Amino acid sequence: MRSSDLYTLLGLSPKATAQQIEERIRERLSAARRMVLQPGQQEQAGLLIQQLREARLILLDPLQRARYDTARLRAMTQLAPPPTRPAPKPSQSPVWVKQGRAQSERLRRVLQQIGPFGLFLAGFLLGWIIGINTP
Repeated sequence: MRSSDLYTLLGLSPKATAQQIEERIRERLSAARRMVLQPGQQEQAGLLIQQLREARLILLDPLQRARYDTARLRAMTQLAPPPTRPAPKPSQSPVWVKQGRAQSERLRRVLQQIGPFGLFLAGFLLGWIIGINTP
């Protein structure tokens, strides 16, 4: 039975050293053993002792700790909603977007006026002027 987060169970940072983890586990185990002696808290103390044993097995083994940290980070990123940016309102569009829209509109009108033959002729003349078709 895994606690929601072993670091939270121990009250430590994920950057804690193995020595800090071992000390905290010992402190919590001694507190849990004292809870066993109090009437009505045996079940809660037993659950805490199981969780602390699991924390010791996982967090003190470097390979298992790395796997646990990876799974923990993956679960945290899946729970967090992706960042969203609201779409800019038309009045808030950058200047270059407005200029680009105006230029594309002008180009569309010019292309409609000259037609396909005019477009061919303009390309031919432009190529001739800059010297593409020269031998």
